[in-house]
Amino acid sequence: MKKIFLSAILCLAMGTAFAQKDNLKEVKKALDAVTPDYEAVQSKISSMLTNPETANDPEAWFVAGSFEDKIFSTENNKTLLQQTPDEPLMYKALFKSYDYFVKAIELEKIPNEKGKVNNKYTKQIKAILKINQPYFVNAGAYYYDNGDYGTAYEAFKLFLDIQNLDIFKSEALMADSVYNQIKLYAALSSSYNEDIPAAVVLLEDLKTKDYETEQVYTALAQNYQIMGDSVKYAATLKEGVSKLPDSRFFLESMINMYINSGQIDEAMKYLDDAIAKNPTVPEYWRVKGDLYETEIKDVDKALEAFEQSLNIDPTYARGIAGIGRLYYNQGFNLQQKANELSFKEAQVVQEEVNEYYKKALPYLEKAHQLDPDDRQYIMALYAVYYALKMPEVEEMEKLLNGE
Repeated sequence: MKKIFLSAILCLAMGTAFAQKDNLKEVKKALDAVTPDYEAVQSKISSMLTNPETANDPEAWFVAGSFEDKIFSTENNKTLLQQTPDEPLMYKALFKSYDYFVKAIELEKIPNEKGKVNNKYTKQIKAILKINQPYFVNAGAYYYDNGDYGTAYEAFKLFLDIQNLDIFKSEALMADSVYNQIKLYAALSSSYNEDIPAAVVLLEDLKTKDYETEQVYTALAQNYQIMGDSVKYAATLKEGVSKLPDSRFFLESMINMYINSGQIDEAMKYLDDAIAKNPTVPEYWRVKGDLYETEIKDVDKALEAFEQSLNIDPTYARGIAGIGRLYYNQGFNLQQKANELSFKEAQVVQEEVNEYYKKALPYLEKAHQLDPDDRQYIMALYAVYYALKMPEVEEMEKLLNGE
């Protein structure tokens, strides 16, 4: 019984081996078919590449890659005939052909029983990949435009990886500028896909190439900020300011970074630098006014800064509101002190409080007029109208309630 059983196993194994060789033949035949049954051939390929009898055969992987390349080429050629290709099928086949071809190259490097290496398929694959490389950029653009940033990154990355294959190590397939451009596309795709570490690797490399310096440094800083790496974020901003002194992004980011970390002196230093380089930007003076008011507690200098922003742009709502807020806060702070005084003393102080509110009113009304949707201006006006017992308080209350 054992002998019969063993023979049955051997027959079964032989039958499977022959089946896999038959699959290889069938896939090779499909290469010449005008309209092969794609799903049927795919099934044969899957079986052929997973069975031990053919899984390590470079020919099997080469034939599988050639079939996928046939599918890609068939769809791609439709564009020449002014027909619409099946882009998902086309680019899926392009990806698969690359994977199969790379595996075939890997297997063909293994010496045979005589210790020799046969590059028969590698030579053919090299020619195909050289032709197909630019189409990975098209694939990346397709997936990017469709919001599939992960697959877009993979496509752009494969374009870059082809150049790094051993078979091309002595060749320059494209100009360096092309690789830098695609590397940036890959980095941006990776960022949008929230694969921040992968994006950072590409951007750090691009940093050394002096390619699209502002865009590269901007993306790198933003990615470090997302990662929460404050040390590298700060270092990248400082490099950006050094390399691109006229860029508002890096100056403003440095200012915000120092403000958020409580380093007001450093923030002021970069603010002054920003004003010197861009003297017609009212926002810088408004930020300076905010810092003088809230951090340094110098009301006079805060007022000067806000007024300077309006000298640049008289219709700058945030500068106008800054002055209004400055007067309102002076009145409010004084009223807080009045609460600790006697009734008679408080009445005298209240007149001064109201004067501050009256000073604030035209500025807050003007800011609201310029930007009627800003809820902060509405709330400030409500507070002033209420304090001065003015009927307009009802209108502000309705706006606050969304009426």
